[in-house]
Amino acid sequence: MKQAAIYDPYLDTLGGGERYTLSVAVALKAMGFGVDVLWSDKNVLVKSQERFQIDLSGIKIKNDFFKGKALVRKIYSMSKYDLIFFVSDGSVPFLTAKVNWLHFQVPFVGVGGKSLINTLKFKGIGRVVVNSLFTKQIIDKEYGLQTDVLYPPVDTQLIKPLRKEKIILSVGRFSKLLQVKGHDFLINNFKELVDDGLKGWTLMLAGGLGGIKQTDLTQLQKSAEGYPIKFTFAPNFSQLKELYGKSTIYWTASGYGQDENTHPERVEHFGITLVEAMAAGCLVLPVRKGGFKEILGAKFLEYGWDSSQELKARTKELIMRPPALNLVDGSRLRQRALEFSFMKFKINVRKRVNEDFSK
Repeated sequence: MKQAAIYDPYLDTLGGGERYTLSVAVALKAMGFGVDVLWSDKNVLVKSQERFQIDLSGIKIKNDFFKGKALVRKIYSMSKYDLIFFVSDGSVPFLTAKVNWLHFQVPFVGVGGKSLINTLKFKGIGRVVVNSLFTKQIIDKEYGLQTDVLYPPVDTQLIKPLRKEKIILSVGRFSKLLQVKGHDFLINNFKELVDDGLKGWTLMLAGGLGGIKQTDLTQLQKSAEGYPIKFTFAPNFSQLKELYGKSTIYWTASGYGQDENTHPERVEHFGITLVEAMAAGCLVLPVRKGGFKEILGAKFLEYGWDSSQELKARTKELIMRPPALNLVDGSRLRQRALEFSFMKFKINVRKRVNEDFSK
């Protein structure tokens, strides 16, 4: 049995990137690999399974040998593995398994990607994987590479439209780690719509709490007082499915106000929640930034917006349109979302693994 090691320095944040990493582990397990996730907390897989609702049975936790060990000991530990999947924090690791994959979740810039030491390290890395064309453009330029786009897996088959209610939903962690998710911006725009006469609609904000100060969270909640705005903190996947399913409109302002050319790390590199909302037949209104544009594709780019005025105008338009027309568009968006399914992800992982071991 071939053995694979998975390393993600951000694993305990349990965000979209971590779901991607663990999905690689699931795909390798389905191929017959023995899979070890390198981490210090033995409970991280239990937390991940609860958070993402994916089956991680048979995947093991092993001590992280990339931290605090001498190079010789690291080389010895790596020699036990046929494949290593390593998530970069901007740096380039020294990898010595038979097949080595380096994954960039973030479009890093200004990190000296083309340094001599990086050039030497890349000689041992057979495949550099990125999560979107947006990330690819930045990483290829920064590191002087030709990276491989492997889109994140989305449980599009598990997320389905339900009886739609007058809900505008936005999903994204309540934090200011890399991307600012724009919760305050969305709250202010919804308040303006209500003040302008919108009745019967609710804004629902859902997301994890990793990386936000309690004072910032309290301030956000206070800004929503007196308006039909609700919060769902740290929802599990079952809760998210219900929220997506019954919501009519989906908003996301992640990266709004940021220059994606000078600070590409501050916008969405892909946008899993956007795909999830589309899978539920939501009428999506994302800011035209980063990976959101390639998810929409040319056919649906009109759903994007660039300003507060445009967001409110498009929202009013969707609310006033005949329900039958919205139903048709929701169905078309769902079909687009299916192109990013978990099944396609597993097929693409298998194809690449087979290619690399046949060399």
